[in-house]
Amino acid sequence: MTLAALLAHARPYAYAAFMRDYGINLETAEDDGYSAGYIADLASQLRLVREAINPDSAWQLPEILLAGILNSLNALIWAMGGGKGTRPELVGASWMRTSGNALKGRTMPIEELEAKLKAFDEAAQRKRLLSDALNI
Repeated sequence: MTLAALLAHARPYAYAAFMRDYGINLETAEDDGYSAGYIADLASQLRLVREAINPDSAWQLPEILLAGILNSLNALIWAMGGGKGTRPELVGASWMRTSGNALKGRTMPIEELEAKLKAFDEAAQRKRLLSDALNI
């Protein structure tokens, strides 16, 4: 999306976003010494523009986690009801709603988990000893 297209389609939002995010008044940007190329580069980083190009970019970590929780609860309730009817529709970004991207877990024996945690603790302890030795 070009700067001209942004201003043509969403002028009030663009003006507000530039003032909020960058402290730049687009009415006086040229007089303030900002080139059109610089303003266009800044425009490409605005959330408004990113969402216009890719609607999934609106999904940040909190929204993704909440959608995952909601999808899990919907699936649990559906399964506890005997799996009758159609499976609940998934919510979230488009990549979360495709069945090929479903997370697949595997069970792990408790001994394997304890071994992994012990190895992690030992590595963390070695890192602490090294940082103490180097006074970091």
